[in-house]
Amino acid sequence: MVKKNDAAIERHVRELYLTGNAYVKHGRLEEAINVYSTAIHYIDYYKNFVDLKTARDIRRSRLACYNTLNMTDRAADDFHYLINNPAAPEDLSLTADLKFFKLYSSDSDPLRLRNLSPATIEASLRCLHRVGNAYADRGELEVAVKLYTLIIGAYSYLDSIDPSIIWNVRVSRYKCYLALNWRDEVGQEVEYFVENNQPPRRRPSRRITV
Repeated sequence: MVKKNDAAIERHVRELYLTGNAYVKHGRLEEAINVYSTAIHYIDYYKNFVDLKTARDIRRSRLACYNTLNMTDRAADDFHYLINNPAAPEDLSLTADLKFFKLYSSDSDPLRLRNLSPATIEASLRCLHRVGNAYADRGELEVAVKLYTLIIGAYSYLDSIDPSIIWNVRVSRYKCYLALNWRDEVGQEVEYFVENNQPPRRRPSRRITV
């Protein structure tokens, strides 16, 4: 075990990160995942001894390996970390981090998202809702609308997901539409709320299979 001091821990984690990258370069993804996981173990154990940028770089690298190997449930853990730990409080672009979710909710292959458990999907949707709210809070309403729409679109072909999640997302999108004075979109949301005047009850949860 590495002695607990800032320089030694950070240096060791950095060495593991570079080793993992070398494995990736040679196509040895499973070995890279093992090395990245060891680095993440050190980061989690010695909290505050490794800078956030390095931690995010390692998580993103492992996420990329998981995606390539179609290890979707494991990839979700790193996705959640990146969403909940932006590089800086004002950094909410998350362009690279959202690639994971878009990959499994794309129109070209929507059923891929169904390989995840309902709990994993719901956690992802809630994370994205919080990110959308952060955009809205700082006045980037159109960006927030795009993110809310992504969430709603993913729900449209999923079963056994808590319907109240989408209700809350629609409320957030409706508020953005009002602020943007997008009258047609406001009208469409009002129609939805009239037809669904109460948040729908949660359907029985079960794992989705294709």
